[in-house]
Amino acid sequence: MFVDAAISQRNELVLPLHGGPRLTSPATAAVRAEVRRILQRIIERGVTDGTLRPDLAPHDIVVFGAMLAQPRPTDPGWDATCRRLLTTFLHGLRRDT
Repeated sequence: MFVDAAISQRNELVLPLHGGPRLTSPATAAVRAEVRRILQRIIERGVTDGTLRPDLAPHDIVVFGAMLAQPRPTDPGWDATCRRLLTTFLHGLRRDT
């Protein structure tokens, strides 16, 4: 899973959401827009089939992924914490039945 790999490789990632420089090239803007379009389509399918909450937005997923990618070298249990938070987040995305 992509997010699980991001947790494992967080020390190699530089994310603007963590204070890194925001990349503003046209190519980067195009990729960012495409990621958001893809996430929106996935969300819409999940809302339509009843598996996702209707108030979910692409930004929610991007920000949470960035939070999980935050390094905490002084916390040896941080990987386990991130994986637990990921599970909690994914369960929270489900539509109430």
